[in-house]
Amino acid sequence: MIALFKKQKQDIQDIIDDANRASMAGSFKTQSDDINRKMKWADGFLIGSLLATAGISYWGFYTSFNAENLFLWG
Repeated sequence: MIALFKKQKQDIQDIIDDANRASMAGSFKTQSDDINRKMKWADGFLIGSLLATAGISYWGFYTSFNAENLFLWG
């Protein structure tokens, strides 16, 4: 009887341990997904900012060399 009780107690403890591991894994997965979503948004914002800066720089450089002012130095 005592051996059966100890076996059931160990089985219950194993189930609790498995449930805790599954819960922690789910929590880590949720946190990982949240961090990845934020990083993708930050990456998109960074790439967009770089493209906007490159476009503005190109426009500024291109408009500073128009044909009328090319040989007028002064």
